[in-house]
Amino acid sequence: MNPSPIPVNGGQRRSPRIDLLMPISVAGQDLQKRAFSEAATATALNLHGAAIHLNRQLTIGSIITVRNRIGIEARARIVAQVGVAEGTFIYGIEFVQGRQPNFLGVSFYASTCHCNAATTSNQSSAQ
Repeated sequence: MNPSPIPVNGGQRRSPRIDLLMPISVAGQDLQKRAFSEAATATALNLHGAAIHLNRQLTIGSIITVRNRIGIEARARIVAQVGVAEGTFIYGIEFVQGRQPNFLGVSFYASTCHCNAATTSNQSSAQ
């Protein structure tokens, strides 16, 4: 699991990306302004956000609530739709409150990551 070398923000990422599949739940309003709450998956995890995969279209700029697997919630902004795959919409999100160390179950240290045993076993079972 190596951090992504893709440069942004003047050639530097704010934090490294970690490629894991993480189960989450997402709540908010969809593109039709209907309230929803559903299971989703987070990938490309970092201190400031993630990519989320869900079966619903969202509005860029809207605020959602993301809940991790142990029930901790964080508010996040939809910053971009980054893809669609097999009916699943993929969005880039950033946490509204800024850095969220360990929110998604991954510890970030400098340019490397250390994943706890629960995260590693979840990734293995998801493959």
